[in-house]
Amino acid sequence: VAAMIVQVGQAIRRTGASSLREVASTRTLVTAGHLISAGVPAKRAVLAAVTGPLSDDPGLAAGLEELVATFIPA
Repeated sequence: VAAMIVQVGQAIRRTGASSLREVASTRTLVTAGHLISAGVPAKRAVLAAVTGPLSDDPGLAAGLEELVATFIPA
């Protein structure tokens, strides 16, 4: 599971989306891991801890969700 979280973080960092003011930080990736260890499903944890805080733009958020789905199956 940790490898999937890292892959998501790396993919977000590589996208270089100009609409993002920040990228996925190590802290947010660790938070996703903590949520997962507490019983939150992996995809939901990553969306809540990593991608959710990055943008409130619906289009960009949808793109980030697709990116997460690439690495973390439903």
